[in-house]
Order: sequence, then structure tokens, then C-alpha cells
Amino acid sequence: MMKVWASLAFGVLTMGLAGPALAFDRVDVDAVRDKAVKVIDEKGLKDGAAYLGDPANGFLDLKGPGLHTWAVTRKGTIAFDHSGQTQPDMDISNLTTVDGQNVTTKTFSYADKPEGGGYDDQSWPHPVTGAMGTAYVSCKTPTTQRDVAICAMAWPNQ
Repeated sequence: MMKVWASLAFGVLTMGLAGPALAFDRVDVDAVRDKAVKVIDEKGLKDGAAYLGDPANGFLDLKGPGLHTWAVTRKGTIAFDHSGQTQPDMDISNLTTVDGQNVTTKTFSYADKPEGGGYDDQSWPHPVTGAMGTAYVSCKTPTTQRDVAICAMAWPNQ
């Protein structure tokens, strides 16, 4: 019976995360981040990344909010990116944000906090529309993969 309730609760929560043109605020993106970290902890990096990349699982809505998950290693190598803007194993170690900060360093400055953390960023175009706008990036390191920052990212509706 507990499994049924847990499945039902997860299904209702997942329905709340997906859908066309949802407006995501910081709390929503932080919740997606925490669920993505849990998926990576439970399934591992490879299988977890595949799960997160399936739109049916509620972690991906490139239209509307441009919601997606991505991960980078401490060395600055992309582990996965569901926006399609970078590719696995791409080296972004020298990439800087619009305000001149190193992307990897900035990401881990938030991801390494026990509660994780997020920041606003204007460095990335929306994955579908290409429009520049302020995206919210929220990152955390999983307990099983301390050398990887798992991030959720979303834009205001475009």
C-alpha cells in the first residue's frame, strides 16, 4: 500500500512539473534540481541522465520555460545537457558568463552548498527560441557523484 501511495504522490508531483508554457519560479526550479539529484543518486549518472532527458518524466520542457537539466564536472567537462546546446564531454573549463565569471567555478560555488543553490544568468539563449533572457540556474552535487554538479535551468516564459 505504501508503494501505491508513493507512486501516486510522485505522479501528481511530476504532473505539476511538466506541461506546456508553465511559469517556473526559483522554488520550482530548486524542486526540479533536488529531484534530479535524487534520480542521479538512485540510478547513477548514465542511467539517471537518460531518465532526466525523457520529457515524460517531467524534467524537460524546452518550449515555454526552456526547463532542462544539465551537469558539469569539476574539470569543466559537460556530463549531460538536455537543452541540446552543449554535448557530453565538451570542455567548458574556460567558458565565462556575461559578467566574466568562470561557469564551472560559479556553478560549483552554489552546487557545493549543503542545500545547493542557484543564480540568475544572462549567458545562455533559450534552447528553442534563441532569445536571450535571464535564466535561473540551480545546482547541487549528488551524494554519490561529488565531482559533478547537477543543475536545473529555466527561463521566464518566452
